[in-house]
Amino acid sequence: TAFDSALSAWPEDAMAWLGRGNNLYALGNKTAAINAWSTALRLDPDCSEALNNLGNIHRDRGERDAACSST
Repeated sequence: TAFDSALSAWPEDAMAWLGRGNNLYALGNKTAAINAWSTALRLDPDCSEALNNLGNIHRDRGERDAACSST
């Protein structure tokens, strides 16, 4: 994908990780999406989109504690 290409060039780009997570989620790969969003958040702790996405996916899975912390 375009996000994989971007990450090859800029592996420390939080927005590329966020986009990759969004793409993976849309393709139904929720576990990989969580990993990508977690990486985005590690690279940019202020990435509210990644934090929101992590909280939502944990909520949807019934993982209340993880949804509340999403770190």
